[in-house]
Amino acid sequence: MGQTLRFSLRSLLLLMLLLTSAVALWLHWRPWRVAAVLKADASCIRTVAFSDDGERLVTGGYDRVGKVWRLATGDREVALNGHAERIEGIAFSPDGRRVISVDMMGELRVWDSQSGTCIATFQDLAVSLGHVPFSPDGLRLVAPRGGNTASVMATDSFAHTVSLEGHLKPVNAATFSRDGSRIATASDDKTARVWNAKTGDCLLILRGHKSRVNSVAFAGPTRPWVATASDDETARVWDSENGACLVVLTHEERVCDAAVSPDGQLVLSGGDDGYVRLWDAASGTLVAALEIPGRSLGRTLDGQEGMLIPGALSVAFSPTGDSFAAGTTTGSACIWVSRRPRQWWGFVVLPEFWSTVGLFVLLLWSLYRDRKYFKSLAAQQPGPSPPVPSS
Repeated sequence: MGQTLRFSLRSLLLLMLLLTSAVALWLHWRPWRVAAVLKADASCIRTVAFSDDGERLVTGGYDRVGKVWRLATGDREVALNGHAERIEGIAFSPDGRRVISVDMMGELRVWDSQSGTCIATFQDLAVSLGHVPFSPDGLRLVAPRGGNTASVMATDSFAHTVSLEGHLKPVNAATFSRDGSRIATASDDKTARVWNAKTGDCLLILRGHKSRVNSVAFAGPTRPWVATASDDETARVWDSENGACLVVLTHEERVCDAAVSPDGQLVLSGGDDGYVRLWDAASGTLVAALEIPGRSLGRTLDGQEGMLIPGALSVAFSPTGDSFAAGTTTGSACIWVSRRPRQWWGFVVLPEFWSTVGLFVLLLWSLYRDRKYFKSLAAQQPGPSPPVPSS
């Protein structure tokens, strides 16, 4: 009897562990999780960018100091001091050796990313707000200029080489395509435009937003798409070949920035509604709505006590696409990492999944042992006694 109870309790215990593991996997597993919250600014982080090796992040914001972070440890490696106004755009060079930043007054600075030394300062470039991305070869960068134009500059001399003219209102952002042949710009005139990067000819005008367009991003070389973010509470995906709007991605407040994953499958958007959102770029299906950490009680803009909801002013994917960052209105840079299953030789590699599978296999083994034991126990029991013949 003691042997039977011991085996039965083992199977029962394994069953309870299996159910607990399965419920935990179902309830608590998420495809993305917050890996780090880097307190980078006293107020707002206006811009974030990854290095091309994915090991560092650079941030810039209202405190006028750029900061380089080591993502493996969360430590701040370098502080880039020198701007007199808040930083509006910042980026690593493709080789990671330099950082370029631009403030709201158009001052552009070039920094050594290892030492934080300012290599050069340019105050007559008339560069205005927005991102300052490099071309893939690192020889050019494009940035909005004063007025309604953007400009391509050579990174060795910072001389203007190509002017992109045609927007009716100021340009807010500009970026190169992944192959460097085209440039996309976003403007207050409610449009985005696609340009020939060498000649400056306008190739497409993307019309459809109902308010200013804040940012623009190209998909990868195999996906002819452009993503935009606007004050009209939407992000949009466009065909960069014919200018057709393919997908409308709806937020609850203005959308400040949008980015496309390196494989072109996901669009990342962030704005004032307290979430960063991941979307399937082809269908527009919402993949995940991730709450930005940092909600707190305080005084709102109308003077009432209420919940202060953080916003995302800038978003960026890592070069591998398995993590992304958001610069927030709380002064933090939040890093999310993917928990999507990896594949080895076609098999899913996910710790939570395999722990559940392992418990299931153990339970089957235990039930098999129970069955053998009970059969042997039944075989050992004596059969009924033969009837005694009457005399």
